[in-house]
Parts: sequence; structure tokens; C-alpha cells
Amino acid sequence: MTTTEAIASLHRTMAATNAEQRALFRAIVDCCDRRAHLEDDTRDVIAWLSVKLDVSHWKARRFATCAYALERLPVIEQAFLEGAISVDKVVELTRFATPEDERSLLTWALHRSTKAVRDRADQVLKIDDGDVVRAERERSLEWWWDEDRTRLHLEGTLPALEGAKIATAIDRLADRMAVSPADDGDPSDPATTIAARRADALALMASQAISNDADPDRATVVMHVNLDDVLDSDGNAVLDGGRPIPAPLLQRMLCDSRIQPVLHNKDAGVTGIGFTSPNIPRWLRRQVTHRDGHRCRFPGCGARAFLQPHHIVHWPLGPTEMGNLVCLCPAHHKLVHEHGWHVKLSDEGTVYWFRPDWTPYQPRPAPSVLDLERDRTENDEGALA
Repeated sequence: MTTTEAIASLHRTMAATNAEQRALFRAIVDCCDRRAHLEDDTRDVIAWLSVKLDVSHWKARRFATCAYALERLPVIEQAFLEGAISVDKVVELTRFATPEDERSLLTWALHRSTKAVRDRADQVLKIDDGDVVRAERERSLEWWWDEDRTRLHLEGTLPALEGAKIATAIDRLADRMAVSPADDGDPSDPATTIAARRADALALMASQAISNDADPDRATVVMHVNLDDVLDSDGNAVLDGGRPIPAPLLQRMLCDSRIQPVLHNKDAGVTGIGFTSPNIPRWLRRQVTHRDGHRCRFPGCGARAFLQPHHIVHWPLGPTEMGNLVCLCPAHHKLVHEHGWHVKLSDEGTVYWFRPDWTPYQPRPAPSVLDLERDRTENDEGALA
């Protein structure tokens, strides 16, 4: 079989598949006209179709709309049967096409993507008031922990306006966040990186809300910690409610958190609770931030937002003083604690970074002016050639 024959076979198969889909649409119309859903004691025909066709309610509604529309759109129907237009595109096109404009709309749709056709339908059609009310009534946000309690899962649904606000706020913050070497991911799949940065952005938004809360006692995340576990980087802290926090994450939280000591006796009973106070005083934070130029000290980062003073020698083994603190952005703070990187600060204020195996980290050097000029010249010569 030649390539031309293979392409012709592809088109024939698509036309045959569309013919079967058209038969399905006719069957949907027949069942709806006969009110077949009542035979199964189902009051909602869309819910009945969803079960019978094993599709979502959204797709069942789209199929029913398309099925009835094709009965009065012979030009689009013929193009569909000939395989000139896909089922996805015909489902979107029949949402707003009429017998008067179907021919011109078909010509337009043949040169557009399915998404473009769907976008136009969304713009043309009035959103049903009932859909708006349902979206508001069915808003929800749920979360649950893995059995090993190392991950929190989120699932929710929001009305369009609130959803757009949240999506915009998260993406705006994610765009400002640095990408650490541990999160480079597959260069051919940038979605892996942006997805991780969105998760970090959501966590930062929650952290900011807690730090700005007018009632700090109620907004404080309470942990019960065994001092030996902090010193030995072994064992876990425990959040109120019994969820464990691993030692690396605990050390990152203790770098710059409000601390409230809780004294336990040998029988695990509480013998005293001290006052809550910041681990790093405000005056010291200001000095460290000023010394570091109000920027993250990871090479090539320079982020200014959400800076966190990091204890180079973990607290409480290391002192809370200028020589043991360095400003990091959240991404590179996690690089140290969760990913095992190391950072050192010289007496002159130079910061040195090391990978988990203590190999010195050498950032990619910036191109020199001569390199840039040579590249520009070569590009210009190539264009002229």
C-alpha cells in the first residue's frame, strides 16, 4: 500500500466512523422522543443518556443537542457523513449553527480548530441562568491525606468568576517563582514544571494568609516536636490531629517560624507551655535581608518575593545570628532541606552552594559580550546567505 492509498483508507475509515456516530445520534433522538428514560424510572433524560452511553453528563448533553440539530442541518450533516468534519467539531458547530447560516459556518469551521469553533459557540450562546445557579450551589473544596500521610490531595469546583480569580492569582505568583535545579523536569514537557510551581504558589498564598491573620493563635500551625529528633534529623514531628511531619520539612519550618515551647515529662504529659515568639527577631531579619540585597542568594536567582532566612547550621544546633543566616526564596529553601543541597557562607559574605554529594555547584556562566556579538554576526551572515 502506498502512502496515498493509506491516506485514502484513513479518510474512508473516518467517514465510516462518522456514519456510525450519525446512527447513534438518530438513536438518541428516537429514544428521547419515545421518553425511553421513563422506562427506567429516570426523571432526567441527560442522566439516563449518561448511563446508557457511559459518558459524562456534559458529553451526554452535547450529544443530545447535536443529535437534534443535525435533523435540520443537512449541509453540515452531509459534510459529517463524508468525513470532512470530525465528531468533536460537529458537536460544537451544531450548538449555534442555523439552517440559514450553516453553509457559511461550515466553510469557516473547515479552516478552524475544534477549540476555535467551541470558543465561538461559547461566545455566541447565552449561558443558561440555571447553569449559573447550579455552579454557585455546587461549589466545593475537599481534601484528604494519603494513607502514609505524606501527601494532601485537593479537589474542588468553583463558579467561573471565582475560578478565574484563583487561576489568575496562582499563575501570576507561579510566574514570579524561581525554578530550582531539583524541579527542572523534562525540558520537552514544561507542564511538569509549571504544575509544581502552581502547587508552590498555592502553598505560599496560604502561608501569607496565615502570617497576616488578625488572630495569630487560631492561625498558628501547631506541631509537637521531640528535641532529639530535631538535633539528629531523625524521627518526625506531629501536627495537631496526629499527622507526622518528616525531619527535613520540620527543619525548614523551624528556620523562620514562630516557636512555642511545649515541655513534656517522661510519661509524655505536658508540664509547661511557653510564650509564642519568632525564631528570628524582626531586627535580625531586617539586617540579614539588607546584607543580602533583598534577594535570594542562590546563583542566578535574585528573587525578591517571599524571602525566608535560612539557618545554614540547622537550628537549634546553629545560632540565630548574621553569620548563620542567608536569604533564600521558597524554591531554593526547599532545595536545601527536602533535596539535600548544602550552602556555606564565608566570612566575607560569599555564598557557596554544593549538591547533595558535596560537589560544588557551578552555575552556567553568562555569555560574554564577545560571544553575543559573534552569534549576532553569524546569524546575520546566515540570513544573507
